Amino acid sequence: GRASYGWLLSIEDIVSWVQHKRDLYPTYLESTDETFEITGPVQFHDRFIDFTASENSDNLLLDLNPASGGHVGQVVMMNTQPCHLAVLAPSLGVFLDMLIDGFRTGRFLPFGEEEG
Repeated sequence: GRASYGWLLSIEDIVSWVQHKRDLYPTYLESTDETFEITGPVQFHDRFIDFTASENSDNLLLDLNPASGGHVGQVVMMNTQPCHLAVLAPSLGVFLDMLIDGFRTGRFLPFGEEEG
């Protein structure tokens, strides 16, 4: 599928955003009837490190508490509209290699460029 563009967060923003999400976690559990659709060995919890942000409902996380079969530090996309967690890569290094390969092969295009 498609995901919104995002940008890397600064260390200060990562710390702030992670703390904000952890503070909201109990409220989110109480206030939603939705369960997360899961793709890969991941579970919904409050032990993620957000390392990107966007103006939409999806962002990229490093998973510190993976489900059985997962890897600590795996890259996960979280979308909250609709609720979906998907493992994208077993580590940040593998994820970055996938991105580089995607740009080299034309699978990904720089933001603002269209196929044609």
